[in-house]
Amino acid sequence: MLNGRFDNFQIQQINTSTLNFDQKFKDKVTLDCWYKADDSDEGDYMLSSGQLNISSNRPKMFTSGTIIEKADELQENFPYTFYLFKVVVGKSFCYKRDPHQELSQIPLPQGYDSIYMEGESPSNLYQHKYLIYNKDCALLTYVVTFKIRIEPLASFTDLKSCGECGNEAKVFCINDNAYFCEDCDSQAHDNLPNNIVQKVMSKHERVGTEKRPLDFDNCQEHPNKKNEYYCYCCQQVYCSDCMINSKTNDSQINNATAYNNALNDAKHADVGLDEKKKLIVEQIGNIQDKIKLIKINAEGIQQQITRILEETINSLMQIVQQKSAILKSDRLELSRQYKEIDFMSEFVKRQAEETTPLEFLQLFAVSDIQIDMKLSGKPIITSDQTFKSVDIQSLMNSNLNKNNLDKAKNSIEQLHLFQKSTNFRTQLFGKARNISGQKDSGLFNSQNGILDVQNKIPQKLKAFENEMEMQGPNKQGILDNNRSRQKADVVSKIEKALRAIEEKLDIPDYNIVEESVQRSMFGIFHKNYKLFKDPPSNDLDVILKKCFKNSSILDDLSRVILYFNLPYNQIIKDRKEPIKIFPLQQKSNQDSYSIQAMIEAFEDKQSIVRQANIILMKVESEDKDGNQVNDDNDQKNTAYIVGGYASHGWSASFDKRGDDTCFLFNLTENLRFNAIKGQPYYQTTVARDQTKRRIQFGESDLVISDDFRQVYSQMKNTYFAFGNQIFQKYKIESIIPGKTSFRPSVVEVWSFNLKEQA
Repeated sequence: MLNGRFDNFQIQQINTSTLNFDQKFKDKVTLDCWYKADDSDEGDYMLSSGQLNISSNRPKMFTSGTIIEKADELQENFPYTFYLFKVVVGKSFCYKRDPHQELSQIPLPQGYDSIYMEGESPSNLYQHKYLIYNKDCALLTYVVTFKIRIEPLASFTDLKSCGECGNEAKVFCINDNAYFCEDCDSQAHDNLPNNIVQKVMSKHERVGTEKRPLDFDNCQEHPNKKNEYYCYCCQQVYCSDCMINSKTNDSQINNATAYNNALNDAKHADVGLDEKKKLIVEQIGNIQDKIKLIKINAEGIQQQITRILEETINSLMQIVQQKSAILKSDRLELSRQYKEIDFMSEFVKRQAEETTPLEFLQLFAVSDIQIDMKLSGKPIITSDQTFKSVDIQSLMNSNLNKNNLDKAKNSIEQLHLFQKSTNFRTQLFGKARNISGQKDSGLFNSQNGILDVQNKIPQKLKAFENEMEMQGPNKQGILDNNRSRQKADVVSKIEKALRAIEEKLDIPDYNIVEESVQRSMFGIFHKNYKLFKDPPSNDLDVILKKCFKNSSILDDLSRVILYFNLPYNQIIKDRKEPIKIFPLQQKSNQDSYSIQAMIEAFEDKQSIVRQANIILMKVESEDKDGNQVNDDNDQKNTAYIVGGYASHGWSASFDKRGDDTCFLFNLTENLRFNAIKGQPYYQTTVARDQTKRRIQFGESDLVISDDFRQVYSQMKNTYFAFGNQIFQKYKIESIIPGKTSFRPSVVEVWSFNLKEQA
């Protein structure tokens, strides 16, 4: 058996004082941790600076506890160097990395100071490993260097040898500090020729070999003297010469006595430590219970999601089967009518060939044939594209423009062809008979009706062409009522949008992804607008006149949709009107887009009211070379209207503020990114000085910097998220999909003065 001993063991103190470090991190957990340098250059840097080169992209791993995991792998006479740091681990996040994952690929979650590396340490050792991301959290205190010397390990059964003859020793002389056998002990202490010497030697204290006194090494000040005394005040050992020169003799006792006292104290349990261990065990038990509860809750939620998914799939399959059955029924009915037409046509043909003209006329005069009625009937199809009969009256009364004139003429010509076929049968058989219980349509079922329609067609076409030519300044009524028609047009668009949204929201297949539609800009507009109109109100005209008036970004329809996306109880219910506070009209264009100027516009009223606000930005689309395309260009493009609603005004004090009524939006793409509840803040102002201020929503959801010349957006689903992201396969990662950075062409800020104090 071999035993290793330290050789050339040296300890070098680097930072003699850690007072400032301890004071700075007094409220965080600090541990003494080891670090092994990767190369000599890194060691030289640590010795010169007292720190380690650490950053958020290059974290370093520190080890608390045992640094040498496998002692038998140490090499003899190889120089080893270890660095002892004071490390602020603070609040650690437990993380288990993949086998081949690099340390730089492990992110530090927000709100944590370090990463605890789970499963990185042997279970039989007291060892914990931490990843540190801030160089200020690690202070180098000592550098330890040593070599290993391998030597035989003494066994407890080894025999002690006599220092005189080499035989087995029986006693140990404390005065001579030597082992003796029985014969040599008698010769050295008892059988001496000189009586005086024998009296002195016989007084030497001798004990058994197993009772040899402890060795406390020699004094560093007096190498020839043994350390015999221990000072409780200094906690140091001294020789007899040092004790004579010491001024605190009252606190010094024999080394053996001090050692035995220490052994006795170590054998007794520490009450304080035992209480702390019990408390730790109790807290660990509570954590284990919470982990079990989380797992139980997760299993319950998983079962609930599975049940909802199964029910949704079952509902979907039932609806598919139901709709398919309806469509199959319609297909069979149409097929039957088609075959009936062929059958009756063939029947008419055969009767004409096989009977005399007189028999042919008499036969059909008494027959109950209803082909004409069935041809002019209207089959009801429940799919998205229904078959519809053409109504000439509604076609003539519709407000068509010149582009639809040819389409109208083509439809009417097709009606003429159909009328010719029906006209022949009507002249041949007389007035067609109606099916029992069905009203006469008045369109193709009588000769008089057909002639009446044919006579009216030229007149209607002429009147329609004359109406299309009546455009221009001579039409005084259009100019006088331009504003009322504009309002009616906007209201019509709103109602049309409502109907389209309701049709989308009322899909009966309970698809979970449809929740995203309900949380979109149109979905929130649909909900708030219905509340606004129930009971009916005439305030829509006020909103059209005053809300976002003179905005160079929003049109009439966009103004209404954006207004009804604002918090209902705080703004819409009380008819709060937005006030444009930015950009300032009296300044130049360059100064007016200053973020500092926008903040100053809020500062005047921050102490009086809470200034909720909307930041509006218009972003032009880009061509294939990345250049912005203006709306005036001929080529097809899309200008995005994006921005965010902030529940509080923007401040120069860098306060983190905002509640969960904040939201981001892309009005062009119908995207609304709602605040995720439970976050400590949703908006903040960040900057080193006034010239480099930036404002941001969330962490990186919408970051506006460089005086609105640079905007960055990356959705991490931490502060804001679109719709129900849990069930979506592809998540939207920026406010403009596919574009994380952009530069707005126009910026506006509108404020709402709310009564609540900021």
